Amino acid sequence: MPRQTKVAVLLIQGDFEVHKSGCQDIKRSMSKAGNYFTEPVTPGVTTEYDMVLSLWADQIDEAVGPAPDYHYQTEAQAVETSFRHAVKFHGCLKGLVLPFALPDEPKPEPRRKAAPRRDVKAVTERAKRDEPKPKPAPAANGNGKLTREQKQQLADAVVAAAAKLLVNVSTRPDGDPEVVGQTIAQWLHHLPVNRDNWPAELPKPQRSDWA
Repeated sequence: MPRQTKVAVLLIQGDFEVHKSGCQDIKRSMSKAGNYFTEPVTPGVTTEYDMVLSLWADQIDEAVGPAPDYHYQTEAQAVETSFRHAVKFHGCLKGLVLPFALPDEPKPEPRRKAAPRRDVKAVTERAKRDEPKPKPAPAANGNGKLTREQKQQLADAVVAAAAKLLVNVSTRPDGDPEVVGQTIAQWLHHLPVNRDNWPAELPKPQRSDWA
């Protein structure tokens, strides 16, 4: 895979859509997206499975550990259950990464014909779209990162704030309250929230791993 290749990730109705940064179809999908970010492709990423591990490493790490304290016991289990059917890889990535394959599955053979390179204009437009990311604020432990417990507390606080917004008539967005609540839940289902603390006022995400 070419060095410095970047992908654009769009959050659309609770699921993710991944494009090669600069793809002409990003603009069309942006009208439906609730969020959008770009990430450089980590060296060694060769499959869609590898890319999921790279893009959502923090969330997967938060959910993996020994039972019964964690939802999943392996990275592969977390990716298969929570991400495989929630992430759509756009056709512009063909030739850059191979189709989805778990570690114990045989990886598909790569195509012999290399994908054509983008022209100078496309590369220039891609560079203009990529915005520098803000530096993370130092955490209380002084190493610039939040602990697992701090991340879970933050996720719980975000979900609680969303529930408060939903039940308060003065702040609730326009629309059917039930539909609004379910939409919010779908947007938040990837957070490393303590599911025992999920607010009763907020519907649970309609996903198989939340049943």
